[in-house]
Amino acid sequence: MKRIQSHHFGNFDHRGRLAVVVLESLDDEPVDEGVSEAWAAEVLARSAAYSRGELKAVDWREALQEIEADLNELSAS
Repeated sequence: MKRIQSHHFGNFDHRGRLAVVVLESLDDEPVDEGVSEAWAAEVLARSAAYSRGELKAVDWREALQEIEADLNELSAS
């Protein structure tokens, strides 16, 4: 995993490793390495887009509310 330092996001290497540990803890099956690589690529792409001003930061509480609303809509369907 490529190591990137950013004052907005911290060290991606450490956060990426933490994400893998969390994902692996959700299931007895190990995380597919291809999935880990895809997530790492997504994080890098989003970080670059944020740095270019193409994405805005969203407070985690707001993001959680949006996710919960989307899930509620799906479950109501």
